[in-house]
Amino acid sequence: MGVIFYPLLGQNPVLGIGVILLASFSVLAHEMGHALVSRHYDLEPMVQLFAFGGLTHHRPARRPRDEFLITAAGPGVNFLLAIILYLVAPASDGLLAAVLLYGTWINVIWGLYNLAPIYPLDGGLILMIATRKLVRGIRADRIVHGVGLVLAVLGVIYGVARSEFWIMLLTGLLGVQNWRMLQALESHPLRHETDKHSQVRGL
Repeated sequence: MGVIFYPLLGQNPVLGIGVILLASFSVLAHEMGHALVSRHYDLEPMVQLFAFGGLTHHRPARRPRDEFLITAAGPGVNFLLAIILYLVAPASDGLLAAVLLYGTWINVIWGLYNLAPIYPLDGGLILMIATRKLVRGIRADRIVHGVGLVLAVLGVIYGVARSEFWIMLLTGLLGVQNWRMLQALESHPLRHETDKHSQVRGL
């Protein structure tokens, strides 16, 4: 977070530190949204934070609906937090109000970014859940990773056009991950199965 908000930290150290702390809390709140819903379903969640965000690990959900609610809870917490910060900001003064307004936009952007249909973002996981309901076998995974790769490439192109380093970096990393997943699917032992085996595979 210090690297991401370094320009702000250089302009106003107090404001920068406040925004860094609030942004870090927003990332944790996002993952806790996933974790609390998965804990509701007794899936033993574990939150892991790393350089650009976090992951919530849990046991497999029993139903696609449960998995959808767990996945949607993360962005939902960000949007709820954005609303709260936006409502509280006018009652604050000076630097605190500025930090809260920064936090509002951080949570809106973080929520929308995670809803992008690029695996393994939340939007990509939701797309995976929906696609697996419509398409059988590994073709569903192939569709999701193909969509993720295309959108990631478009994100890199946009980042280059706008000279936005972070957009290039984040979408580039997502693109590489989806490309690797597609390559792994090509060597999958079920790749050459015909549709007549789909019911057995589902069972």
